[in-house]
This record gives sequence, structure tokens and C-alpha cells, in this order.
Amino acid sequence: MSDLSGNVYGKIYRLKCSDGRFYIGYTEKSLEERLKKHISKSKEKREQGRKLYKHISNIGGWEKVKIELLVDVVGTSRAELLSIESNIIENSFLELGCLNSGRSFINI
Repeated sequence: MSDLSGNVYGKIYRLKCSDGRFYIGYTEKSLEERLKKHISKSKEKREQGRKLYKHISNIGGWEKVKIELLVDVVGTSRAELLSIESNIIENSFLELGCLNSGRSFINI
């Protein structure tokens, strides 16, 4: 989402599994809407092989996952916000339990 001054607003969030594993993403929507989108995508046959969705299935489903806001972000472009997301993922990637696959995914 952007305003009249051209600023773009978004959220960096974490999907936290009950076993401590996590995924970091970016959205311009509400966290509730983004979670619903993840749940919907996880049911698509072509998405079921993704590391995140396979893990969630293995731990017992979406009721074992919480979404939490890490930071509200403001920038001059969507690319800038995705860069912030990438930096957060890079800093988290070496942590035990990170489910991101090396590079950030573009989350709408």
C-alpha cells in the first residue's frame, strides 16, 4: 500500500510453528489476510512440496502455527521493502529452525 507522498507500507512477519521452526515473509496486507493466503496456497497441489508447507503438514497443520509481526516497514518502493525483508531473512537463515529457502519469497 502506498500514500500520496509515494511511501510504501508493509509488514515483515514470522510464521512461528509450535516446534520452534519459523518462516519470515513480507506483506502489504493485514497479517490475518496473509495467513489466510498461506493456508489457501498450502492446499494447492503445486505448492504442497514447498519446505514451509511440508513442515506445517508434518507438525499437524495450521493450528500449530502463529503469525506475528516483526516490524512495520515504510520505504520509497516495494523493492526497498523486499530488500529489508531479505536482510532480515539473511540474518535469520543461519538460526536453527529457519524454513526460508535461502532467498526471500515475494509475498503479496
